Amino acid sequence: MWSSERVLNPFQGWVIPVEPASKQQDLSLEVISDKAIVGERHCHLGTEVLSFPGASIEMGTVGKRLFFPELVAECLDWFIVFNITDAEANVNVFVRNENGGVVKRFGSKLRPMGSWPFSDNETGRVQGTLEISSDQLIATERHLHYQGTYHPNGVAVGQLGQVIN
Repeated sequence: MWSSERVLNPFQGWVIPVEPASKQQDLSLEVISDKAIVGERHCHLGTEVLSFPGASIEMGTVGKRLFFPELVAECLDWFIVFNITDAEANVNVFVRNENGGVVKRFGSKLRPMGSWPFSDNETGRVQGTLEISSDQLIATERHLHYQGTYHPNGVAVGQLGQVIN
C-alpha cells in the first residue's frame, strides 16, 4: 500500500507523486478531503494523453450500473473497473451489438478498493455498446484508441462510464 498526504490552501493545486509507486505495483487512487475538491487524471501512452476528471456520484460516474454508448470494432478498447468500496464486488459485463442484443457476457470478483482491466480480447471487438453492473459502487474508465480506418496516425479518447440507474 502507498499513500501521500498534503494540506492545501484554497485554489492551490497538487500533482500527486504517483509515478514512483505505479512503477512498482498496480494501484488505484482514492483522494479524500474534508472540503470539496476537483481532481483530474492524465494517462500517457507514447504521444497520446488521456485526461479524466475525478469520478463521483454527483457527476453520475460512480454507481452500480455503468454504460458506454459506443464500442468500435475496428479500434482498440481498454477498460478498467475500480471497486471503490471496502467490500468484495461482483462485476458483470454485457456486450451488446448494434441492435441491443447481448452477444457476450463475462465478469470478475474485485477485492475491496481493487481494479480489473479488460480489453477487446474479452469484448470480442463487437460494434455496439457495453454495460457494466456490480453489487458494489464502481467507477469505470475507458481508453479508446482510434487507428487505421478512423485515424491513420492514431488518437486516443478517454471516457468514464455513465450511471444508468
